Amino acid sequence: MMANATVAPMTPAPLGRGEPEVGWVPLEGARVLIVEDEPVCRRTLVSVVAGAGWVPLEAASGEEAVARYDEWAPDLVLLDVVLPGISGLEVCRQLRRRLGPECAPIIFLTGSDAPADIVAGFDAGASDYVAKPWRDREVLARGRAHLEARALMARQRKLVEELIAANAAKDRFVSMVAHDLRSPLAGMNGLLEFIAEGPLEAEQREMVGLVRQAGDSLLELVDELLYLARFESGRLRVETAPHRIGDLLRARMHRMEPAASRKWIALRLEDAPPARPVEIDREKMERVVDALLSNAVKFSPADTQVTLRELPAGGPPGFVVSDQGPGIPPEERGQLFRDFARLSPRPTGGEKSTGLGLSVARRIVEAHRGSISSENLPGGGCEFRVVLPLPP
Repeated sequence: MMANATVAPMTPAPLGRGEPEVGWVPLEGARVLIVEDEPVCRRTLVSVVAGAGWVPLEAASGEEAVARYDEWAPDLVLLDVVLPGISGLEVCRQLRRRLGPECAPIIFLTGSDAPADIVAGFDAGASDYVAKPWRDREVLARGRAHLEARALMARQRKLVEELIAANAAKDRFVSMVAHDLRSPLAGMNGLLEFIAEGPLEAEQREMVGLVRQAGDSLLELVDELLYLARFESGRLRVETAPHRIGDLLRARMHRMEPAASRKWIALRLEDAPPARPVEIDREKMERVVDALLSNAVKFSPADTQVTLRELPAGGPPGFVVSDQGPGIPPEERGQLFRDFARLSPRPTGGEKSTGLGLSVARRIVEAHRGSISSENLPGGGCEFRVVLPLPP
């Protein structure tokens, strides 16, 4: 079995001021393990590999290839199928079993092109095969293709690791800044509330109210950024205990009543028989109810009604918040629960919208293994529905 004459190296020359062509992967110095028991064939392959600018490593048996693989750490393996001792198929199986996806690409050198033999090679974990007698150009072309793919995958893994690190740094920065802003904002709002209770002229009271409204918007944004950063970093934990959904809705409705009354919007909780307690993280589920109520009040016109309703007993627990606002444009529904989503409907009272409230609500509900959805109502308005898992 004689191979063709060795070809010239296939490494492309750099282009323009030493910069490589876009997409080109430098393979100079790639380590290629040649597992071949025939000395003449092995020397020929060594010459072919070295001529391409790669570093040849030689093993005369499958046992030697397996034993010295970690020491050599090859980037590519050219593996003869028929070897003394363990076969090339078994070598491939052992390496794949031990190294998994970290194993270098393995190209079988086989004297058989029978479909059953080729399938057996791929089943053993081979990346490719070259039929004997081989052509040097084919060996190099197939080898180069797998080396390039391996190099690109390594680049991709490195890029992903860098992106993960950068994202983690961003989350830490956002969390730190938001945390440092929250305390002075909360203190400012408390001081403004105290001032508002004192003797003020009408114009002064209006100015204090505007500042308080701006402070509330900033505090809402900071809280939502903190939640988002904790979710992104995996530091937000759901700690559940039994609570009644009806009690939760009633408490959050009372909290929202002042903001609703300023816009002449009525809040109504539909009466329902008390349902059994549900395992929820109350503090986090309060944020979900607040987000849905705040959203309904912001986008509802004056002299309308926002309704809260607990889902009936006997089915999955949860609740519904419905309003008489403009609804969600059908073409924008896919953006509704995304981070920083801004839809075409605008708040009816000029309120600020962070675009994070519904996104945070979705994450909290999903952390409870539940679902949140929205639907436009036939008579106008929109309904948001939160469904939680059935209790055991």
